Amino acid sequence: MFRAEIMEHASRVSNLIQAYPEIKNSEAQTKNSLIEPFLRCLGYDPSHPEQVTLEVSTELGGKIDYVLSGQADVKVAVEAKKAGVKLSEKETNQLRSYFTFSEAAAALLTNGVEYRLFTDLEKTNVMDATPFHRVDVTHLTDNDMHHLETLTRSQVQQDGVHQQAQRERYRRMVNEIVTQELHSPSQDFLKLVGRRVGIKPLTKSHLELLAPLVNEAIRRYRGVTSPPKPKPPSSTQTPKKPVSPTTYSSQPTTAPTRGGSGKTTHLTLSRYRGATLFGKALPGNSYRQMLIAVVAALQARHPHDFPDRVRNEKAFRGRQWWYISKDASDLSPKLDRAKVGEYHVNVNFGRLESVKQAHRFLIAFGYSADELEVQTSDD
Repeated sequence: MFRAEIMEHASRVSNLIQAYPEIKNSEAQTKNSLIEPFLRCLGYDPSHPEQVTLEVSTELGGKIDYVLSGQADVKVAVEAKKAGVKLSEKETNQLRSYFTFSEAAAALLTNGVEYRLFTDLEKTNVMDATPFHRVDVTHLTDNDMHHLETLTRSQVQQDGVHQQAQRERYRRMVNEIVTQELHSPSQDFLKLVGRRVGIKPLTKSHLELLAPLVNEAIRRYRGVTSPPKPKPPSSTQTPKKPVSPTTYSSQPTTAPTRGGSGKTTHLTLSRYRGATLFGKALPGNSYRQMLIAVVAALQARHPHDFPDRVRNEKAFRGRQWWYISKDASDLSPKLDRAKVGEYHVNVNFGRLESVKQAHRFLIAFGYSADELEVQTSDD
């Protein structure tokens, strides 16, 4: 029931903004048309004073738009902005001023389309500076649904919010670490493998010996060295196979096979045949065009916070961005790049790296790499 209501609301939001663009410029219309119907989906009745308190004054001055009361008397603070506002640190600080002097378990900052979810993991009763999750109601995922369900009036609990926030934080960190290790194994990972193998002492020369062996093992695990499957001679159609994050290939692989004439031919694996993202087909007919399409799709889903999501202050060699920037000078002029909206994107990747980079972008935006399915063929 909850999910059906949320999905119906999401469809309604997209239609309303398209039909009535003036909503973007009015906080009152944003509240009435977008935010309060969303609160009802979570089980809170804005007209019921025991469930929703309006315009609550803060000790530092100002007012918080909504304070939601769960059935277990757990509070959720909501700061509302008009739909045309790009949520920023300024709006976050307004919400924090209330949260710090309240007993709220969670807080929402929203413009009716994007919802940023906060709690106090870092310090009790002090709202974290960054949200533990962000939801775009026009592009909902299963993970979004799970987060929203923990905030419903019937289920919201302080411990539950904290556990969910911690899990999301760990999930993001684990995804980043595992992706990085599979892309370029660190010295710590090599040492772990070396200790498991029983190499003593773990000298520099031993680690240099291990590095290509570990990379080879990773490629084998991902299916790079999987033997080719012969093409059925009776079929006139090219078989397609979905490529998951653990089965894609890095380079075209060839192997001898016998044709009907008895002559030896070669079968090329992993020819790009298409891809789907979030269940929809992506345009393009190559791995590079797939990567460009993934970036374009994320821009469309996150028009307000796209710059914040792709920024990485610890980028390689001091660059502001990882493989993407509004400033073309951030990317090496020796590398191929494409223009996607206002951004320059490095597309100087082979087959494996193009898929890996697409996964990195998805993970940076809080999605699972499994959202991207790549179809290949063996001809």
